[in-house]
Amino acid sequence: RQGSMGGGNQEMRLRRRPPLAPRLVRRPKAEARRSFVVPGVACVVVVLLLTWSSPDGWLTTSHMSFRQKAGDFYWLVRSAYSRSTVTGDEEARVFLAPKDKKRLSKGLDVGAAKAECKSQETFLAMHLKVPKAASTTVFDLLYALHHENHFAIDSRPIYISELHEGRTRREYAAYLSSFRVKTVRTAHCPYVDLGKLGYPRPAYFGLVREPIKRLRSHYEYLHWGPRSRWATFWKGQDVTAPSFDQCVASHEKNKMRIEKGDCLYWANAQLAYFCGFTSKRCPAPQEISVSDDAGRRAFTQATRNVDRDFVAVGVVERLHDALFVFEHILPAYFRDARRASVGLVSRANNASNLLQRATKSSSSPTPPPQQQQNHTAFLRRVLAWEYNFYDKMALDFEAQFQACRRRGGGSIDHHHHHHHHRGPHQTSYIA
Repeated sequence: RQGSMGGGNQEMRLRRRPPLAPRLVRRPKAEARRSFVVPGVACVVVVLLLTWSSPDGWLTTSHMSFRQKAGDFYWLVRSAYSRSTVTGDEEARVFLAPKDKKRLSKGLDVGAAKAECKSQETFLAMHLKVPKAASTTVFDLLYALHHENHFAIDSRPIYISELHEGRTRREYAAYLSSFRVKTVRTAHCPYVDLGKLGYPRPAYFGLVREPIKRLRSHYEYLHWGPRSRWATFWKGQDVTAPSFDQCVASHEKNKMRIEKGDCLYWANAQLAYFCGFTSKRCPAPQEISVSDDAGRRAFTQATRNVDRDFVAVGVVERLHDALFVFEHILPAYFRDARRASVGLVSRANNASNLLQRATKSSSSPTPPPQQQQNHTAFLRRVLAWEYNFYDKMALDFEAQFQACRRRGGGSIDHHHHHHHHRGPHQTSYIA
């Protein structure tokens, strides 16, 4: 029996298949993709560090930091993708020749847009995106509208070279004027006079916000706002800073210098943005805060820019009314804007938003408790010229709003007029 068993085992061994050649081990797709990420990122880093011009050839980048080059590359890719989605749409494929842009530019009538609420056609709508003046809200709204209304979005930042200011401006003007499809430009960049640089004038639009509220919001956002991990990584976030009221009290009492990152650093930012403070003829926000002459010059230039190039300037405190006006003045871009804005929740940093974040995670940064002190008189002195500008824009907006109501037969949703209905846990529209 043992012999038979042994023989059986031998027969089984003889019947076994020959050993197979070793198989190649296939890595999971996710792992394979990850293997290309590091070399890809390394190549991008090398290109950004070594090149003196942007990948598309439009801009000189030698004056930019690595962070600025990376940001320029990121927004360049997003802008190119946005334009490709428009040109890929058979129904909306309308390529604009230079003569078309000149025709549309000459046809702009800013006076009629304001006095008569006359709609305007433009190849390029420039959103003057002032920080904490509903900037994120309008940005998100434009992205909600651009597929339906068939326009592209460009958010490429402008980095002006201090040594070659004129060249940098001409390069950006040439880039912005090169688009062959209807485009909305929305980025945190001051006003740039494209017409003065020899290019067709676009249609500017924007929003202004009550100056003290905007300044407080800006300061609290920088230190405790819900910023993305990317923004926090690149720019940092000092969550140990004093509260806005504490910082203002120190300035009022000690007359300290305005340092970068403190509560007065971005005072008068709205006025400086509309003036175009990267231009030599326009003072920086910090200069406006300490010099009456600088404030007067900025106010004069800003109002001149608005009168010449802005088809509409709305007021954040009346955002729904502003969208009503934008729908009338720039219908090709803002058609159905009020409908699209319903339910749109901004990434704003109002008190309720910060409170929700604090209750969700004990590690979430929250601002220090506010002191019950009134520094309004001091802040109004610092922001005197911005208040002059804000008041003028509010008066002009009311006149344009009434003109649009007359033209539209008073067609505005009274349920939303002046105020939005918000639930107890819904964040504000203002960003």
